Amino acid sequence: GLLISTDRIEKFVPPKKGRIHVLRVVREILYYEPEARQTNLRIALEHLYRMLTRSAVVFVISDFLDSGFEKALKILHQKHDLIAVRMVDRREETFPPCGWVELEDAETGERRLLNTNRREFRRLYEAAASKRELELDLLFKLTGIDSIRIEAGTSYVQPLIKFFRVREERR
Repeated sequence: GLLISTDRIEKFVPPKKGRIHVLRVVREILYYEPEARQTNLRIALEHLYRMLTRSAVVFVISDFLDSGFEKALKILHQKHDLIAVRMVDRREETFPPCGWVELEDAETGERRLLNTNRREFRRLYEAAASKRELELDLLFKLTGIDSIRIEAGTSYVQPLIKFFRVREERR
């Protein structure tokens, strides 16, 4: 199946078997254009919990750059085999010194003018990104949720193969 969400449920395709269904899911993933720009991961997780009546393997593919979803993630994991696929962009972890830059929040449209040459700015930016990373790692570890880290611009094949090999050895 497939669930696509922003700050609301935009598309839900219930799980089914068969080649035609798999092709539909792949088509939806490749060609779907979201209607909204905001994010609310909690809403998606709660929706999945209500809709999936049988135990399932659930892949949550997200950058996890949200807050307030942790409880819903834990509850969903109690009922299902949950695997967090973390999409990471290195540009969100460090900021190069490139002078004055106007940035726009993709979700809110808010704009800010920042001096990226300031070492203090870059240090705070990197510290916040590192803290986010550590908090997510700890959340997944404490709850027993398996996670896969996939970096933007790189192949997803090797991280997936490594994950499934480690998972198979564990079981």
